[in-house]
Amino acid sequence: MEWIDVNKELPDCWSQHRYDYGSGYLLGYTKFNEVEITQLWNIKQEDGTYKKHWEGDDDKEGDYITHWMPLPKRPSV
Repeated sequence: MEWIDVNKELPDCWSQHRYDYGSGYLLGYTKFNEVEITQLWNIKQEDGTYKKHWEGDDDKEGDYITHWMPLPKRPSV
């Protein structure tokens, strides 16, 4: 699997939680050169529009995650 640049493509947000939608868990590469398990959220705002937000991103610039990739498939048992 290859890392996907967030400026080129974002994961689909398909899992509904109340009025918000999440991408499900995936691997995120941060601007601090760390890898973590995260989700992209499409959060409904008061004006009815949606804003994208990476889980764990408290940074107002929204550039916390620079690349992402799906989680690998689980091992066969």
